[in-house]
Amino acid sequence: MRTKGFTLLELIIVIAIIAVIMRMVSSMMVQKPKPLENFLGGMNALMHVAKTQAVLTHTPQRIYLDFDGRYARVDSEVGKKTTGEGEFAPVQVAYLPTRMDFMPQIVIEKLFINGKEELSGSRKPQSWFYINAQGIAQQISMVIGLSDSPQKKTLVLNPLSGLFKEPNEAAA
Repeated sequence: MRTKGFTLLELIIVIAIIAVIMRMVSSMMVQKPKPLENFLGGMNALMHVAKTQAVLTHTPQRIYLDFDGRYARVDSEVGKKTTGEGEFAPVQVAYLPTRMDFMPQIVIEKLFINGKEELSGSRKPQSWFYINAQGIAQQISMVIGLSDSPQKKTLVLNPLSGLFKEPNEAAA
């Protein structure tokens, strides 16, 4: 004679089915990080801040790349040195990204500023490129890759729009 309720076997089967379904759903929801795409998005966010700051403040900006510290940041011109070169300081803007740390596996393999290779020969600890007071950037292209993969991307900066794109996207 059967009483009301579930047997232990029925409960174990139901729990096993729920566990299998939860495992499948959780694996579908977890996305692998995409370091190259994250780098592109981060650089475009910094370019947006730099271009906006340049136009609003009528002062040149620069994107400073620190290869040893593994970050990029937006700097604003704060004066002139005795040599006539601009003196720059990091930009501080509430609620906007002004610094981006590179993911550990990101490697900047080549950097061209106005057609000149900046990373050839001895590796420089830092480099930078400018955005003038009208919001127009220098011509930049870079090759980035992953330290643990042969995957690479070439990024080209559109000086007028201030966006990095892959060359095949830039033509579209």
